[in-house]
Amino acid sequence: MNQRLLSIQREIIQLEKPYPKDDLIKSYKDFLQVRDFLPFYQFNINVLESLIDLACTSWHSEVRISRTSLLTTIKRYLKNANAETGSVFNRNKPLQLNNDVRLKLFKLFQYCFETPNRLSNMQSTEAKGIANNLIMNLSLDPSAEKWLCENVDQSEHILNRVLRYPTKSKVISQWGRQAANSNRYRSRRAELTGWIIDEQPDYSIDKQTLIDDFEYLNAIDQKAIKKYETAIATNLLIENALDHISSEYKFPKTPIPRVEGEMEFMTSYPDLKLTQRFYNVPRDHGNIISSEIPDFDMMRNTFYKNIDTTFKITMLWSIYYSRLDLPLKAELLKKYYCEKTHLSFFKICKKLGSIELWVWLKGKTT
Repeated sequence: MNQRLLSIQREIIQLEKPYPKDDLIKSYKDFLQVRDFLPFYQFNINVLESLIDLACTSWHSEVRISRTSLLTTIKRYLKNANAETGSVFNRNKPLQLNNDVRLKLFKLFQYCFETPNRLSNMQSTEAKGIANNLIMNLSLDPSAEKWLCENVDQSEHILNRVLRYPTKSKVISQWGRQAANSNRYRSRRAELTGWIIDEQPDYSIDKQTLIDDFEYLNAIDQKAIKKYETAIATNLLIENALDHISSEYKFPKTPIPRVEGEMEFMTSYPDLKLTQRFYNVPRDHGNIISSEIPDFDMMRNTFYKNIDTTFKITMLWSIYYSRLDLPLKAELLKKYYCEKTHLSFFKICKKLGSIELWVWLKGKTT
């Protein structure tokens, strides 16, 4: 189908919104014929299942197929299901799909990590991101939960699916207790603590743990800054040398060809990647290397001065991330409310959508 005809057909289907037959997709050839239009069809669970089956069964095929296109089309068609059922990609409202469909979607997620030879590097990155979106907020069986925990350090996507898993899980709570003292997850303290609270609602974080988290993140940032400053200094030396050669022999810096029509010079500046904090990070305005470098002395003084508030805010978000029933969650949240935690409490109220909590908060602010 030529591009003009394709565009016209797409506009017609968008207006008609036809209901697809159950057997619309039986083969990869069928998929190719409808993939540009399928997101505009009404939702049919049988079509979705056929599409997911096709992706699973053809994933290991030696026949040339576009695995990322299959994943993308599944993602787009799932949005139709969400629109028609009123469901959304929301951590408080898991998708209502049957167990077989959920596990097949998880299989596709697994394949993205376990069969890298089926995808190029660029395709692999894209596929992992799409598959991650497909299983977001899905409840799975214990074997799938175990796989997630066992592979949690393989990817940020897997870590996110563990920490933000939508329903209670003995498997993940057990992992959470074991991971609580690991350096790897210190920047995700509240989410990690939520898994302990699931099984022990009266649990509270030890303030020494928060101090250890803080100092560990400082050490990580200082190491990153030192590496960044070394890279900058090295680049400056190279550039100065190139400038000297250029001025002496009257020719410009030597470019390195990358792609036809594009040129890049030998030196490039790295990105400074610092840890994410939930509190304000004062900047060292006297640092000439980067305006992003923290003022560690000021940050340390502020942190220790406000450790009680940091504790309460961390507990608020830990309770929010837990999977406790809303009435119990609301009662626990109230314990950590004060003037200094008002903003966090307000944000959590909006996310939970609890009228009872809003009324309680109103009584605290009048």
